[in-house]
Amino acid sequence: MPEVSTDIIKSHKRNDAVSIAKGIAIILMVIGHARCNLWLEHYVSMFHMPLFLFMSGYCFKEAYLETPFTFVKRKIKGIWVPFIKWGFVFLCLHNVLYSLNIYEIEYEMFDYINKAKSMLLRMSGTEQLLGGYWFLRSLFVGSIIFYATQKLTQPIKKYYFDGVGLFIVAIITSFLKDEYGIDPFGIARECLAAFFIWSGYTYKKMGNIPFETNLWFILLMLVFVGIGTCFWPAAMPQYKWHLLIPFILTAYAGTIMTFGISKRIVSIGKKLKKVLVFIGNNTLDILTWHFLSFKFGSLLIILIYGMEIEHLSDFPVIEEKAYAGWWCLYLLVGLVIPLSISLFKKWVGNYRKSTFLI
Repeated sequence: MPEVSTDIIKSHKRNDAVSIAKGIAIILMVIGHARCNLWLEHYVSMFHMPLFLFMSGYCFKEAYLETPFTFVKRKIKGIWVPFIKWGFVFLCLHNVLYSLNIYEIEYEMFDYINKAKSMLLRMSGTEQLLGGYWFLRSLFVGSIIFYATQKLTQPIKKYYFDGVGLFIVAIITSFLKDEYGIDPFGIARECLAAFFIWSGYTYKKMGNIPFETNLWFILLMLVFVGIGTCFWPAAMPQYKWHLLIPFILTAYAGTIMTFGISKRIVSIGKKLKKVLVFIGNNTLDILTWHFLSFKFGSLLIILIYGMEIEHLSDFPVIEEKAYAGWWCLYLLVGLVIPLSISLFKKWVGNYRKSTFLI
């Protein structure tokens, strides 16, 4: 996720545990989208997007409080620009992909105009194949809300008024949205995102939990997320205001569990660490390309089973086959193809640098 690829990933002092945690989370996201198992999809949704928001706050630099224009510029460059760039690329390709049976509906000119306006003015309305890009709006707007809160409460921040205020606003906006259909400026979800960002920022300032890498603690968090999945299932794209507190607690549990696992991996094998760090450092490419990559898996399944080519438009995958075990193929192509794009971009970047030096 864009900002996830700048402020978090490209910080001056890289934190391998953060990259690994994001790597694990993005893998879980692809597994969920690949339709591996309905319960596991819900389990992953309880914490994988809050984890990215949490890590954004965890990596926030207090120096930005003195340089607001620098902060906003980085957010625009790291989130808004990639959102618009890839949003327009996929929009322009819509009818091409329609002709390849990837989409079911062909666009007219007014469809292109309305979509473009929505992306530019509201950071919404992206193509189906960029379905995960809703998160970028939440990350962008949530970061701005979080930053504004920090600036406003600087004189009294030791009393955690910033976090309490964000929590209250998240509750109120969610209540108004659920009960009355009122969502001022469409930022109910973004207020919750700001709270998760604040949580990561505060967690780091507190010095983390000393026993977060304890196996029994990790197991306890694993079970707690499972309990939440059964009794108060929720996710960032959709949640009910009266379940907000248990959802937040479950998201914390899943996030800290993943972070604890990541810190253990840092001290274990170099190969596993290297792979997960690479994945965690390229989450934007995975978010951008994994749905389109799934189509290669669907095409192979269609050829194997002699299915109608129209099934290529099944989104995100051909569910009956995915639930039958083919989700493994979707997971493979959903990671390998985007990461290959990441490697290619890295190679091109290095080539340009070497050419410039010559």
